[in-house]
Amino acid sequence: MRYLVDKLTKLKRELSFVRGNLLVLIVSWIFFHFVSFMTFPYESLYIKALGASAFVIGLIYALGQIVLFVSRIIGGYIADRYGRRDIIVIMTFGIAFLIRLLCFSSRLAFNSNRHNIL
Repeated sequence: MRYLVDKLTKLKRELSFVRGNLLVLIVSWIFFHFVSFMTFPYESLYIKALGASAFVIGLIYALGQIVLFVSRIIGGYIADRYGRRDIIVIMTFGIAFLIRLLCFSSRLAFNSNRHNIL
């Protein structure tokens, strides 16, 4: 038992730097990844069931990465200007909420034959 207490004390001392904004970032990303990993394996199958072709599924994922790239730059600027903690928390919970909204989609906004927005 003493061995376990010593190990936990050592771990607590080594992780003492995890506080403030870093703690908020770690907790929010744990929440985000928990929700994201629940849905990610089924996203492409779900989008296909809504009527998308393989091309449209690839396009959705590619555009998602482009939006992520741009939003990280803009989000970094906003976080530097107005404070990181609030922006990190709001955006992480916002992303998790939007991922969960996929459950309520009943149709795809693309015509899978012509790849045009309806």
